[in-house]
Amino acid sequence: MLSSNGDPVADLLYSLNWLPMGFAQAYLITGDEAFLERYQRVCEFLVRAQIHSENPAIHGAWTRGLDMDIMEVFGSNSGVGWGPWAIESGWTVAKIAAGLMMGPLFERLKPFYRQSYIANETHRNP
Repeated sequence: MLSSNGDPVADLLYSLNWLPMGFAQAYLITGDEAFLERYQRVCEFLVRAQIHSENPAIHGAWTRGLDMDIMEVFGSNSGVGWGPWAIESGWTVAKIAAGLMMGPLFERLKPFYRQSYIANETHRNP
């Protein structure tokens, strides 16, 4: 995605799309508020990065890349096979949506993560 360091491009296919889910799980496992804050900040960014269009085929989705300086879709001729409006429903949209949905479910999810954490700790340190 990037052609040089400092380019204001967010990759929503291989990196940023995984952050909401990762920060949510880190928070649920550790209870560390720093992960909760990171989760909230990345979710706020992704809501702003969402496509707003009258075209129902793309409205509400996220594209592969985003120019963060102008909050516009980013396309590059180095992305062979990917046009600027390419939307990957499995790796981008699904991962982001799943991560965003974890927030409202935190209280319901906490017991499952806590039980798993305790079981793993007991298994490692008998």
